[in-house]
Amino acid sequence: MTLTQPATEADRARPLKLWLAGTTILLFAFFAWITLFRAGPYGAPGHQWGSPAHRTDFTVYRDAAAAVVHGQDPYVIRNSRGWAYVYPPPYSIVMVPFALLPLPVSVLAWYFLCAALTVSAVIMSGQLAADAIADERKRLAIFFIPALIVAVWFGVGLTRGQASVLMSWLVIAAIFWEKKGKTMAAAACLGGAVLLKAFALTLLCYYVWRGRWKMAAASVAAIILGGLLLPSAVFGWHGNLHYIGEWTHEVAGPALGSESTRTHSELYDQLLSMERPRNQDLGSVMQRLAEGDQTRVMVLVLAAALGLPIWLIGRKANAHSEPLILGAVVVWMLLVSPVAEDHYFSLYVLPAAYALAASMGAGRSMRRWGYAALAAVGLLNLGAVLDIGRRFEIYGAVFWGGLLLLFLLLYLARYENGPHPQGMNL
Repeated sequence: MTLTQPATEADRARPLKLWLAGTTILLFAFFAWITLFRAGPYGAPGHQWGSPAHRTDFTVYRDAAAAVVHGQDPYVIRNSRGWAYVYPPPYSIVMVPFALLPLPVSVLAWYFLCAALTVSAVIMSGQLAADAIADERKRLAIFFIPALIVAVWFGVGLTRGQASVLMSWLVIAAIFWEKKGKTMAAAACLGGAVLLKAFALTLLCYYVWRGRWKMAAASVAAIILGGLLLPSAVFGWHGNLHYIGEWTHEVAGPALGSESTRTHSELYDQLLSMERPRNQDLGSVMQRLAEGDQTRVMVLVLAAALGLPIWLIGRKANAHSEPLILGAVVVWMLLVSPVAEDHYFSLYVLPAAYALAASMGAGRSMRRWGYAALAAVGLLNLGAVLDIGRRFEIYGAVFWGGLLLLFLLLYLARYENGPHPQGMNL
């Protein structure tokens, strides 16, 4: 290779980079209008604009934050859609700045913040997966293709004003900063992820399993600080414990139960129903396919069966296969979560990037199989959005795509554990 070759490769990739950047900016601008429209109606009766039917989750967080400002219980408020606040207490405090802005301004402010987090998550995922890859076009593919595979879920999360984009960013940022040796920043992100959606505790267990005790201890400290100490400065010690109890009783407890126990919850129609096509976790998909009440024991057995190969292959992991094991843990974390709505799966951008990078360095047949599997995951995601009848979601298209991604990651990890690993060392 001559000294001019890297520059030549960069020059060839530059027009494609500019085209992708321009297209991304146009899409973000288009979705900004959709997001603003969905959060309507705005204005006085007779002079309203925006969607006649309120179709955003953002106002749930904003109203909960307004309750914090006025010293009210965030768990008793309902937005104009009639939906309740379902997150742990700290998130309602984080959202206070948005409650101080006019509604249209706050909707756009949240949207552009999440858009920036989307770009950041994609960049961090690409940097993690393409760290040892020199070819400019391959690096660009590792940044762009995984983002394309999960683009529909980033789009859904953005336009609905969901917290899922923030959640994906927190998990990916925790992995990214831990990889870079910035443990405190990584632990803060992981602590934030756990305090937003508790299933991120799986990632904490991963760091314990791998003996990364500094990261594990710092994350536990961040959870205690962010979950107990800081909110107590706002709510008072007893007030914070009361709100934690409310969240446990109204959200966490029912979510850990079977379908029959969830039906008694006020949040059944909003969040907890396993019959909702949008829920793509293991328990919900099995509930719909078997058309019967699935016990938590049965779901736990299936979850353990999916986790067993991660543990078996992970015991022999090396530097080349470890990212694939981590990617498999992230996929498993979502699949077995008590509740996993479709837009949660934007988090797959990182495991998909790991799988693509490893596939590029594998043998021809394995490389083709890897590409085909990733294409299938993307098509299943797209089908779940485009299918108006929602049969794709009812039968768990997103779940099965995740299962396929999990098997691909484990198959590649087993290959990398072989005597001549190449995939992550290009």
